[in-house]
Amino acid sequence: PPTISSSPSSQSVSVGDTASFSVAATSPDGGTLTYQWQVYSSSWSNIDGATSASYTTGALAVTDSGKKYRCVVTNTNGAKVASAYSGEARLTVNRLTGTVSITGDPSKTYDGTAVSDPAVDKIGSGSVTYTYYTDNGNSLGTLLSGAPVNAGTYWVKATVAQCDTYTEATATKQFAISKNSIDSEAEALSLVAYSLDTVTYNGSPQPVSVTAAEGITGRGSITVYYEGIGDTVYTKSTTAPTDAGTYIVSVDIAEGSNYGSYSGLELGTYTIEKATITGVTDGDYSGTYNGNGHSITLNGVPSGAAVAYRVNSSGEYSLTSMPAFTDAGTYTVDYIVTKDNYYDFTGSAQVVIAKKTFTSAMVEAIAGTF
Repeated sequence: PPTISSSPSSQSVSVGDTASFSVAATSPDGGTLTYQWQVYSSSWSNIDGATSASYTTGALAVTDSGKKYRCVVTNTNGAKVASAYSGEARLTVNRLTGTVSITGDPSKTYDGTAVSDPAVDKIGSGSVTYTYYTDNGNSLGTLLSGAPVNAGTYWVKATVAQCDTYTEATATKQFAISKNSIDSEAEALSLVAYSLDTVTYNGSPQPVSVTAAEGITGRGSITVYYEGIGDTVYTKSTTAPTDAGTYIVSVDIAEGSNYGSYSGLELGTYTIEKATITGVTDGDYSGTYNGNGHSITLNGVPSGAAVAYRVNSSGEYSLTSMPAFTDAGTYTVDYIVTKDNYYDFTGSAQVVIAKKTFTSAMVEAIAGTF
């Protein structure tokens, strides 16, 4: 057989390149040498037309990587034919270096929704995936579970998957979600939930509940103010009112993690109605003239209340003491019970004094005086 003095060398090339292999051999008896190159994928097979001492492939793809090449050298001298195999050369085909750059900017003002994945400029057909991170002093911090929603500084990494031609590539970009500055009263009102329903005086402070509106996060703390209007005298204060009256309710919103501050947001008017006096009962008096004074009865007047009277529905309630009647007659006593923070309670009862009938003894007693 021929003597092979040089076998083909293994080659490492990039996608799209070609690879060249060569072999050197001599005939031991001056015979004629012929060549046949072979390639191995799952088995060895001849390469059509590859019949010289060297062989150059066509443009290569990643799928060609791992193939092996060898040359079968045959020496022919008359009727004597003998062949020898060169050593094997392995082919490695490397992907080209992929590139990607983030051309879009996810930065925006906080609106309660996640940022959108930015646009990229890439080479290759690989799919793009995005991951998001906190900021760690101008570098990637903690990996987030998804695109961020809340105000802050973040990083996005765009990764282009490797394809048949190009390697995986990544790019990063810093961006920010800025706080919502709350530029209008309408926007400020949309951040709070509250009720200004009228309540009834109960002797205790009755604050208005102001909370975050549904779906709102990252709003700062709220300070509620009350100020009397109209006939209600109440200097603006953060202390909830106790007394019956009408109040203007306003709030200050402090800066939060997602929103700026807003001061002097007026929510509307809030009324504490007067309570109703209960438990007061009255009673009539009915009897015969006896020379003594008689009055109606009045029970259940609450502590701290004042009572005034008038007789026979005449004029104002000007009497501060319970009126008493001596002479025979029918007297209607009107009364009014007043107390701060309560509606006036009014009622009436009667004193009926019948004339006394003379008896014979009374007549004789009178006659005896003459």
